[in-house]
Amino acid sequence: MNDADDLRIWAHTLDRIASGKDPVIALAGSPVRTSRAEPCSLTNDVTPVSTRKIRLLERPTCTTAILSWSDSTSCRYGYQRWCVCRAERAGVCVLSRLLVAKGDEVYRPRLAGPRPRNADAMILRWVLECGCARP
Repeated sequence: MNDADDLRIWAHTLDRIASGKDPVIALAGSPVRTSRAEPCSLTNDVTPVSTRKIRLLERPTCTTAILSWSDSTSCRYGYQRWCVCRAERAGVCVLSRLLVAKGDEVYRPRLAGPRPRNADAMILRWVLECGCARP
């Protein structure tokens, strides 16, 4: 390929991302359950070629969730506790790609010990609890 082809392909890719026409998220199985007996899988494909997989393992309480977070480009946490809190700043939900406003209820990784590489990630509370990827 030459530089003109590379530039054309890159421009097309950026246009597709900006248009929102590519699939954003895929939910595998039924909605998220709160039962420890039947964990539900969530697959988070936030880009057309995603490297991130998020799986709900259990719900110890109504404000905590144990997730398996695997991102081949940055980190893997096989058993990570996430807790409900208020978003301290605006951001994007890693499951639904919806905007998170400051003050929204979100799940965030519990910060205990060394800071996890996904410490800034947020999942809108209602998205995780109802298994909804989109409103």
